[in-house]
Amino acid sequence: MRKLLAILLTAGLLLCALCACNKEKPREADGSISFTCETFPKIAVTGATEAAGQIIAKAALGSNDISGLIIRKPSVKAAYDALKDGECSMVIAFQPDSQTVQGLLNADTAFEMTEFSKDALIFVTNGENTADNLTAENIKAIYSGKINNWKELGFEDREISAFSATEGTTIKNIFDNTFNPDYSGYKQPLSVIMTANGEYTSPIDYDNRPGSLGYCFYSELSTKSVEKNGKIKVLNINKIAASNETILNGSYIWTADVAVSIKHSEAVDSKARLLYNWILSKQGKTVLKNSGLVIS
Repeated sequence: MRKLLAILLTAGLLLCALCACNKEKPREADGSISFTCETFPKIAVTGATEAAGQIIAKAALGSNDISGLIIRKPSVKAAYDALKDGECSMVIAFQPDSQTVQGLLNADTAFEMTEFSKDALIFVTNGENTADNLTAENIKAIYSGKINNWKELGFEDREISAFSATEGTTIKNIFDNTFNPDYSGYKQPLSVIMTANGEYTSPIDYDNRPGSLGYCFYSELSTKSVEKNGKIKVLNINKIAASNETILNGSYIWTADVAVSIKHSEAVDSKARLLYNWILSKQGKTVLKNSGLVIS
């Protein structure tokens, strides 16, 4: 739903967008505008919405060359600060919490924010793993070090290699707040992968090894190539599969609204305003849905 964050008291609303790559033929976004790398507005994102920002930039430009167009910020507040300060022209981020909203309302710049997509926290394993479903209680027990082998859950006899996210990231905070695991069950300080014997003590990315368990955002699935990771299986949680339908209707375990924001002062024909309108248009939503986003 489109909203002007507060009533334009001496306040603010929301977000930011991109630029810098090789010249190329303009891409017609909705029949009335076109973008090149030089004219595309810079987009500020957080780690949680970087995949969504990349999908939008690639779809609107019609090119995979988007270097310099996406600005990654450590938090939603930092993304809005970048928009306010003119570092970017658009923000793609999860809906801000009440504290961030209050800070925006105390700012001297008004923003427009519209929800356009949803995302979800999903769990993945090696495609050859016989596991197909976990409960929320299973996940908490695994990441608390109380369940260390898939056979304890009725699946194959193989140690669980549980991958975690980097401390302080949005996805790690969401995971911890949702499942509240007790990490003291592990013998070594946790890095990015956890096993019962703590054999891995330095961060490594999810590599889809046999017996693996990891988590990511639904929007990130398209970035996990078969060439790099092999066949990945998305696990059902509480017997509910992550899909456009279950994410949109809220039956999946954890979902979040993704919003696009620009300055309220953007001119009707500015590139940021035109991209904003395209994202919210019927054609834009169709293109983004076909590119892998869950569109509201």
